[in-house]
Amino acid sequence: MKTLNEIVNEYGDYVVKDGFMDFLEKPVSISVWDLEIGDKYFYIDTEGYINSETWQNDATDNLRRCIGNTFPTLKEVQFEKKRREVYAQVKRYAHEFSDEEWYDSNIEKYYPYYKYNDYSINKWFNRHTRHSGLYFQSEADIEKAIEAVGEEDFKKYYFGVKE
Repeated sequence: MKTLNEIVNEYGDYVVKDGFMDFLEKPVSISVWDLEIGDKYFYIDTEGYINSETWQNDATDNLRRCIGNTFPTLKEVQFEKKRREVYAQVKRYAHEFSDEEWYDSNIEKYYPYYKYNDYSINKWFNRHTRHSGLYFQSEADIEKAIEAVGEEDFKKYYFGVKE
């Protein structure tokens, strides 16, 4: 089976008659947990390049899937690569607070959050509670992180906002 992109590359100069497209089916969304032998999937290699592979249900395929490095579409793997790049840039400005710092209620640990009602990035702090995101020593550090990647990329790739 060929993808439409492969067909376009091979037959791009051909003339198409009316009704020709009637046989096309929109691809069904597939989860990486539904891959079957022979299915194509994508992954990010150790140098950050996007590669494709055919699912064989072997150790390599399953290891990639177990660490979250298996994507059923090119669009999904491209998004994930960019998300990882943005996260790495943002992390440069974050602070890894020690357990002692977390126990110290005098130390404010800042974090960004997204407000859907006005489409804005806001900042707040915690003293004792921790969530799964990155923390910063100041609001200024959050601003530096946003500036480094751009506000739209911060929203899209750090928060996962689909506007």
